[in-house]
Amino acid sequence: MLQESYEKNVLSNKGSPLMRPLKEKENSTIDGTVGDEELDGLCLSDSEDQNEQTPLIVVPLIPVKEGLQAHKENDYKKAWECFEANANVGDILAIYWQGYYYLEGKHVEKNKQKAMELFRKAADAGNADAQLRYAFCLIDKENKNIDSSKFMKYLQLAADNNNATALYNLGDVYFSGKLGIKKDKEKGIHYLRQAALHKQTKAKEVLDKNGISIH
Repeated sequence: MLQESYEKNVLSNKGSPLMRPLKEKENSTIDGTVGDEELDGLCLSDSEDQNEQTPLIVVPLIPVKEGLQAHKENDYKKAWECFEANANVGDILAIYWQGYYYLEGKHVEKNKQKAMELFRKAADAGNADAQLRYAFCLIDKENKNIDSSKFMKYLQLAADNNNATALYNLGDVYFSGKLGIKKDKEKGIHYLRQAALHKQTKAKEVLDKNGISIH
């Protein structure tokens, strides 16, 4: 009886989904995936080809030494453009000079805060002049305020890098007991002598005034 019912209601029913033939233009294949004709529109267009890139035009950088020469010749515009371009690619010396131009207002408007940021960046990268400049930027002359510990930190870094001016100032601080630093004449003389050996004239004057030999 089941066989008879199956043949009557299923096999003889041409509208049954089990017996309905696939149409030629149906969207799906037998296994339910999209037919090839539906994938034709998924090809990359030429504009989406990531392997085709617009050629870069590389403009050679003016060497920093040429910027320094321009600075000596008072061509601050050319010097600034050189320092700015080289600083943008991470040149530490150029970053220092950018800071100097902001500090002094050469070609750009004076901006001590910006100068300090650039000095700090170059200082932390090991530039001795930047370490010295940053230390002195910490002195707030207007409000007679100074972060002594940070000042001494960067002054010491510059001195350790044999910056003659830093050696002199460090010696002066210890020799005279400035900035609330405990006086230490022996340490002061050591740094003053080092500064004098680096041709720092003020250090030699202090030594001569106090009857202290350079060696």
